[in-house]
Amino acid sequence: MFKLISLLLTILVFNTNNAYAEQKAVGMVSGACNSLEALQNIVEVDKKDFMAAKRLFYFYIQSKVCGILPRPLKLPLKKKEGEYKDSNGSNIQIWKIDHKDDFWTLIEDIYVKSDNSI
Repeated sequence: MFKLISLLLTILVFNTNNAYAEQKAVGMVSGACNSLEALQNIVEVDKKDFMAAKRLFYFYIQSKVCGILPRPLKLPLKKKEGEYKDSNGSNIQIWKIDHKDDFWTLIEDIYVKSDNSI
């Protein structure tokens, strides 16, 4: 998990110098996974039961597949992989984070912007 957090913090520093030149969006990221398959598993469960999705997310954290940031960070997002309605009726988007390594995150649509207005 430490590796995931340090890589996500590196993303922030690296992309600040690039002024978000090529990203499709920016979003407030509080956690991420290094496996799109794991994130899709969480999505399928989250559509039906938030608490079960939370338990699955924590399982992936223990497995070092996902991690939580100490505080949400505004990060560039590279590619929207999809969207869905969660079990609470919120509109959630699945994004690949813009970084040399592969990380994906789930973000409620109100926390994603196509510019720096977050």
